[in-house]
Amino acid sequence: MAQAEAAQSSSSISSPGSRTAGLIVVGDEVLSGAVRDTNTHFVSQRLHQLGVRLLKVVVVPDDVDAIAAEVQEFAGRYDVVLTSGGVGPTHDDRTYEAVARAFRVPLTFNAEVAEMVAPGSPTSLHGGGDVAQHPAHKMALVPAECRLHRIRDTRGTTITKPVVQVHNVIVLPGSPANLRRAFAQLEGDIRGGSAVHFHCRQVYLNVEEPAIVHPLNLAVDKFKDSVAFGSYPNCGDWHYPTKLTLESTSWSSLRAATEYLLERLPAGSVHGVSPAPMEALRQYADTAPDAAFRKALQDAIQVLEECCDRYTPDQVVLCFNGGKDATVLLHLACAVIRHRYPDRADRPLHAFWVHSADPFPEVRDFVSRMVREYNLDVQELPGPIKTGLAAYLKEAPQIQAALIGVRRTDPYSASLSAFQVTDEGWPPVMRVSPILDWRYADVWTFLRGLHLPYCSLYDQGYTSLGNPNNTRRNPALRTVDASGAERYGPAWALQDGSTERDGRC
Repeated sequence: MAQAEAAQSSSSISSPGSRTAGLIVVGDEVLSGAVRDTNTHFVSQRLHQLGVRLLKVVVVPDDVDAIAAEVQEFAGRYDVVLTSGGVGPTHDDRTYEAVARAFRVPLTFNAEVAEMVAPGSPTSLHGGGDVAQHPAHKMALVPAECRLHRIRDTRGTTITKPVVQVHNVIVLPGSPANLRRAFAQLEGDIRGGSAVHFHCRQVYLNVEEPAIVHPLNLAVDKFKDSVAFGSYPNCGDWHYPTKLTLESTSWSSLRAATEYLLERLPAGSVHGVSPAPMEALRQYADTAPDAAFRKALQDAIQVLEECCDRYTPDQVVLCFNGGKDATVLLHLACAVIRHRYPDRADRPLHAFWVHSADPFPEVRDFVSRMVREYNLDVQELPGPIKTGLAAYLKEAPQIQAALIGVRRTDPYSASLSAFQVTDEGWPPVMRVSPILDWRYADVWTFLRGLHLPYCSLYDQGYTSLGNPNNTRRNPALRTVDASGAERYGPAWALQDGSTERDGRC
């Protein structure tokens, strides 16, 4: 972990367009552990996706002086300050009072807010609130000259708690559901006009942290002004001993740093690098040494872009089963769709997985990992594919197109077109097949050339995956060493792509 701390020290990298933020979480219940703080995780993720750099998070008790001190410091240091909690009607809700103290302005009764939080309740003789009779009026005591944001619920009606903003401080509710709704409607104010885009990649390693300290230190030192590095030992959320992260506001810097690091990491230590942004795909489509592969990749990108022209992300579903072809499609589709719809980059893509009752454990683990990394809303369905597709479309009638990772060498796929409605007797949907004309070798040129993750079974001699009952290692990859021990090479070493289904019953 010493290396992780050293690498993380470069995370203050900024650019002239960077917008900064601070988050103040208010609540005794958070400090005591009585309530799990999920708001920090949500806010940090969303700020990152908006291109706003969160530089500090602090948790403070329900104490006016403590809150005011942090608000005053944060307001002078960061472009936007978010607070969470302490805006209710009870004795321990004191965030409005603290914000008013931080800016040296009085609390004033706001009749508009009072009507929202306590509709029809009368005010006092002096036009103020009557907290004794109507405790909700406490929420109408807000800092003078504040700006009110009227937040609407899913039915389009204004919810009872408006969001108050004083200068660059936005006071959000502590309820996770209300905070998320408010955040979504205030993204424009939070992002401002000068936020940047963060380019990120994750490198998954088969070795422990000590083995990569030297090459990582070299990369950190060389790119310290443009790229932030992080190193994390396995904490149970992924299946490899170490994960490295690289982040930059410049794609060219990130690409150079990634290549520099990969060249210096121990041989065989890199399992995969994900995800591949659109810039990486376009550059690879222009520079890959194999001309046939370049055209295949360019055509696949064009098909996916046409799919985006025809359909919205909510009308498209990805068929993903963890196989090599589906994995290629996953990387491509996520990059193209999220590049075309950047305002929806944080929303999950629709996906379904039709499988037998006993898939390979390695396949299930890989699918689960990709669902997390690529933010998929995946539905698991029993086979066969026709039945599973029908069940999915019945529950999601808005879907008009299904992305399928088939190639012409697959059964019944030789005469398909890139866009083709399903056959008679099948559930009606547009089949979109971006990699239809890819060769077996192209699959591995793409996955290995961009260091993208794939199911570990392909490194164990499997070239086509079904289930444990009908799939064996490909005999073409079998070798016997001098001692008579049997070994199998990796799938990408298969020379004759026409034999990729050997080993499938």
